[in-house]
Amino acid sequence: MKVVSTVIAVLFCLFCGRNNVMSWLLDKKCGTSLDDQYDAKVIGGKKTSIRQNPWMVLVQSRAICGGSLITPQFVLTAAHCISVKGIPNSGIYVRLGEYETIDPNPHCVNNHCIPRFYNISVLLTAVHHDYKEFTYQNDIALLKMSKAVEYSDYVRPICLLVDEQLPSASKFTFTGWGGTEYARFSRILRNTTLHNVDISFCNRMFKKQADRSQICAASHTSNTCQGDSGGPLSYKFHYDNKLLTFQYGLASFGSEKCQINTPGVYTNVHHHMEWIINKMKDIDNNINKLRFHMKLGKCLRHIYNKTIIEK
Repeated sequence: MKVVSTVIAVLFCLFCGRNNVMSWLLDKKCGTSLDDQYDAKVIGGKKTSIRQNPWMVLVQSRAICGGSLITPQFVLTAAHCISVKGIPNSGIYVRLGEYETIDPNPHCVNNHCIPRFYNISVLLTAVHHDYKEFTYQNDIALLKMSKAVEYSDYVRPICLLVDEQLPSASKFTFTGWGGTEYARFSRILRNTTLHNVDISFCNRMFKKQADRSQICAASHTSNTCQGDSGGPLSYKFHYDNKLLTFQYGLASFGSEKCQINTPGVYTNVHHHMEWIINKMKDIDNNINKLRFHMKLGKCLRHIYNKTIIEK
């Protein structure tokens, strides 16, 4: 009887998976950091703690950009950071485990020390096929690193939710090494809080017309700036009984002078999830297997936790 029940459960889950009933995380080890409770003090932004944003990636191409680690071998960033003629993949690398960009030595705060950062070359780049250089529509790109990384306290992915809508968020956290009021680039990784505002506000401010594939965010005390492009716009919420950090957007464009009280436009990452998954599948066949096992495993856990079979 137990075998029959298990078979029925698996068949039910396969049906759910085929009809996109069950959502899943792109990487189940995502969205947690050891220093969520730490508060130390981007234009007007605050220094982050050394273990607060382990998914943060420094992307080095024609210029410095931000990015986010989403799987052991893939980084998400802005298309305009890498969509440059004449720059081969071999000219792009990503830096993981970075905190203070100027000092190459391990950085320590309150007896916690980050191991030295490390660079990995980019094997393949994938820019959205419909990226518009002048309007910044579909300003999103994937980088496949030349090797997979091992997760640690300082290197782990941010969460992306697949096959389910993200809950609405009134405010976000943005993270980056972009310019501050004192320098063109910040030597230390910084966070700032931005409010989710209607896209019409950004349309009134910029000649480029944003749409629902983008997010408009602003603050009275801070803003993103040069060097922040491609960095993650995130929000925390409970998922499967855990408080996790999810990526909602990535920095695309904003005010040239980075003034506070001026909004910025961010690519809506969740709007582009289908492109992300399909492009990863094109590049890496293992993604298909990952998707199947993640959805099947979550569905089975859901059934057994609810004791549907026993009843």
